[in-house]
Amino acid sequence: MRNVPLHPKVIEIGFLKYKNSIAESGHRRVFPRLRERNGVRTVYFSKWYGRQREHFGISDTRKVFHSFRHTFKDACRSADMPEDVHDALTGHANNSVGRQYGTGHPLVNLAKWMEKISYDVEIASPFPVDGHRSHRP
Repeated sequence: MRNVPLHPKVIEIGFLKYKNSIAESGHRRVFPRLRERNGVRTVYFSKWYGRQREHFGISDTRKVFHSFRHTFKDACRSADMPEDVHDALTGHANNSVGRQYGTGHPLVNLAKWMEKISYDVEIASPFPVDGHRSHRP
């Protein structure tokens, strides 16, 4: 497990409120309905995303859930973020000997870099916190 900072926009659209509502409901995981397959929780979500893609207005079948990672890496480069920092954020490993020393980047430093990421899109809150909607995906 690695610690990564939340982008300020994620906080702004209500993620922490959602997380707190989940915890108050007695769940230990942030996305409690996300099922596991062979120890991996992203498989089913990726399939769900693929089925919902057109609903989101994405008709290009090459735009899969993993495309978000590519988009994030491009945004990191656009923010002039050093490669070792965006590798730390995405969990990518570099096999250089120098990267194996130390404990990595402090979370506060990663947060400063995360703040530099921007996308030219409006984001509505997808987080259900009213107690009436299901905590999906």
